[in-house]
Amino acid sequence: MASANTSRVRIITTFNQYESAMSDTNSVVVILYTAPGCPHCNRFLPQYNSISIESAWNNISFYNVNIMSGDGLGIARRNNVGGVPHTSFYSRAKKLGDMRGDSISEFRKLLAKHLQDRTFVGAGYVLGSSANSEPPRAMGNSREENAKKLEKKSVPAHKIEALEGMGFERSKAIAALQRTEGDVDQAADILLGGGSAQDKAWIAGVSIDTEASDAQRRELEQGRKCGIGLGLVDHWDNTGPRVSDVVPYSPSAEAKIFNKGDKIVAIDGVDVRGFRVDQLKNLILGAPGTQVEISFVPVSHLRWGGGLLGGNDSKDIVKVILTREVRLDTCLAGARGKDVKTQTMKKREEPASAKPAWYSTVWQDIKSGSERMSKNLENGFKSAGDKIEEAGSAIGKSASNGWEKTSKGAKEVAKSINESTASASETMTEAGEKIKEAVVVDTAARKRIAVETAELEEENRLLRERLNQAASSGSNTPSAKSDGSRRGDGCQEGESTDIRSFAAESFSTAKSPNVPECSIRVRMTDGTVIEKSFPSSTKLKKVVESVLPSDDLREEWTLMLPWPPMSPRDFPDLLLRYPRKIFGDEDLDKTLLEASLAPAATMNVTKRR
Repeated sequence: MASANTSRVRIITTFNQYESAMSDTNSVVVILYTAPGCPHCNRFLPQYNSISIESAWNNISFYNVNIMSGDGLGIARRNNVGGVPHTSFYSRAKKLGDMRGDSISEFRKLLAKHLQDRTFVGAGYVLGSSANSEPPRAMGNSREENAKKLEKKSVPAHKIEALEGMGFERSKAIAALQRTEGDVDQAADILLGGGSAQDKAWIAGVSIDTEASDAQRRELEQGRKCGIGLGLVDHWDNTGPRVSDVVPYSPSAEAKIFNKGDKIVAIDGVDVRGFRVDQLKNLILGAPGTQVEISFVPVSHLRWGGGLLGGNDSKDIVKVILTREVRLDTCLAGARGKDVKTQTMKKREEPASAKPAWYSTVWQDIKSGSERMSKNLENGFKSAGDKIEEAGSAIGKSASNGWEKTSKGAKEVAKSINESTASASETMTEAGEKIKEAVVVDTAARKRIAVETAELEEENRLLRERLNQAASSGSNTPSAKSDGSRRGDGCQEGESTDIRSFAAESFSTAKSPNVPECSIRVRMTDGTVIEKSFPSSTKLKKVVESVLPSDDLREEWTLMLPWPPMSPRDFPDLLLRYPRKIFGDEDLDKTLLEASLAPAATMNVTKRR
């Protein structure tokens, strides 16, 4: 939940809230109109929030209207807002001026100008506590007391100026001086938060009766729903809403985990894939202070194709629990921003740049460890408080053995705190060990990838040397003649040899008919590699079903045997136009030995032709 010192900006999403802001007659009202996705708004809004907490503008009320949330668009149309960011200044429901754009210097100048124009400057004596037209009323119990109060002199101007020089608001300075009968030091102490409880309640403008103030607050919040500051938008493929905006300083922003384009999977355990955004408001909105669990897939884990390759595996889903905040009357769940565009075909990523599978697991372990540590500390301090209370009760009942019981309670408190601290330390140590293990796994993976890359480069170099040798020697070499006679293609002396046939014959590996087992490596379209072992008598159909378990996938995709050890970087045309072998339905009944895939083969997943 956002800190109270971060911003004094209040969010307006309904006409009732707008009318309430316009009824403020004690300060200058500033309303900023913004829209999600606007770069100028995103640049100006953080500065606007920072300016709101500066002490120089304590007599100014700051508001923000998101035109895509709630009644924001209707409020903007009522006030003739033609573009964003748009800032309007009001005093006593009367417009003082407007500002278009995101100029911070111009905004500060207008703030100072309108604040100075509104301030009432008298001749040293002020009628009333806040320059209102209503005259002061006597509050005594008799005519004599009323007369005495009415005869009371107004505060001298030099004392008001002294408090203003300290940075206090003029109306509050006058009220504090009247309460202290002109004592500047005592008035300054009250304005700084000192004085009695009655003084603090009076300067804050609240009732000293705690029960009455609590009842009033509950009455205002009753039936009021709030959100978590997370904007959602429908996606074109109807597989679940995407994150379109995150409200600054909201619970969603402070979680520092959401990004634009994240796919929402479930809310409070309800699977929302296939739902529209309008159907999710009742799930996200709720009573202030309550919690909601959001399950989502980060946009970095989303891959093309959906289903098997769509980033919906349980290891890709991240869960976070957020607390609904009172000031967020809506969660921007109905925001209509631009659709989040995702690539239908992503380039193959290098294995070294992809996040390993242990990333989410380690993150969840660290998170659970932190929760356990917080819970242990909370239980420890709660137990300590109970023991101290018991010790105090014992002192009150028996003075003779009070010190003995107090000492015993203190020892138990220390023991409980030590146990809680030790448990928390063990939890953090366990999380640290898991991080170290994850780093070791990642280092080993990087080394393995480096070795495989070096082997591929060496194979590419040998291929280029053999191709160059074949091109330079021509078809009249004894090797070419023996190749032609072995294939039985009728090559005659003086004819040129097909370089593709030569390459296929040169780099084909002799398959032993007695190989009992075959190792198959399949590179998927997203760059991942699946490695399995099968008996050599296994039919190719079983291998395809193992790699592509869905009937829909097998209707669209099949396996391809590429030219070893070619890569698209070295021979793009030869690899794409002339693959070594694309296995069709007629090849699925062949065994691995009959398909010349034993004892080992590397294949790619490709579209059917």
